[in-house]
This record gives sequence, C-alpha cells and structure tokens, in this order.
Amino acid sequence: GIVRNLVEQIAVTCPKACIGIITNPVNTTVAIAAEVLKKAGVYDKNKLFGVTTLDIIRSNTFVAELKGKQPQDINVPVIGGHSGVTILPLLSQ
Repeated sequence: GIVRNLVEQIAVTCPKACIGIITNPVNTTVAIAAEVLKKAGVYDKNKLFGVTTLDIIRSNTFVAELKGKQPQDINVPVIGGHSGVTILPLLSQ
C-alpha cells in the first residue's frame, strides 16, 4: 500500500524523522507504519503520530450547525480510533 511504501522509504532515507499520519483509517495505518519501522529497526514510539484533527473539525462543525453557531466557537474533543465503532466525540452541557 501507499503508506507502507512511503514509510519504507522514510526508514531508509530519514530514519529519525517524526512521522504524522493522517491517512484513513488512522488507527490502522499508524499500526502498519509502526510495523514497517520495527522491521527496519528504526521504530521510535515518540516519533510516530496519528493525526485526527479532521475528526475534531467535523465534530465541531456538526455541533455548531445544530446549535446555530460558528464551528470556531465550538470545542468537541474526540477520543478513540478513526472508525464508527471506536470514535467518540465528548459532548457536555
């Protein structure tokens, strides 16, 4: 896959790079990247990240539309993975 190929090249050309993965599904592609880096002997848990900002923006936009407000005025934290089963927006009053 694309992520696997890119991470293989990162492991060779820039093994100390910080890697942010936004490719969906994030919870799967980060695991693939981790395994590729481990196989290459350059895995560092502090340098591999899953980026889920898009999920937060979507949640903020959805709640803003329901409340008649602007998305930038809403803050809905999102936890869990990037799938319908594991993603969870944290709503409060």
